[in-house]
Amino acid sequence: MYAPLAVVVVATALFGAGVVRGRVRRPSARSAPGDTDLEQVQGFVLVGSGALALLGVAVPVVGLFGLVGQAEAMGVLGLLAYLLYLVIAVLVVRRTSRRVARRAAAWEQPPAGTAGDAG
Repeated sequence: MYAPLAVVVVATALFGAGVVRGRVRRPSARSAPGDTDLEQVQGFVLVGSGALALLGVAVPVVGLFGLVGQAEAMGVLGLLAYLLYLVIAVLVVRRTSRRVARRAAAWEQPPAGTAGDAG
């Protein structure tokens, strides 16, 4: 039972990397300040997909050594950890991009002729 699980783990890693890579490379309008930075999300997904692919290769190796239960548990926990990793990554990227946008807005000078002028 660990071999099909290993295929699912590797397929999930490749699918996630392919979808995000295709989405970021597609030409689109310039994102507004405070939007999610897709290039950072792509980096997180590619790192996570690489780790998940390595785990997918390790699952049958562990299973071939006779540790079938551990191989299956490793595959399932790896998929759940990957999902949690992606959710946390998107939350971190969103929070930092919004924080940067707020700080940039605070440093902008008011336009000439507004209440900020003393003349």
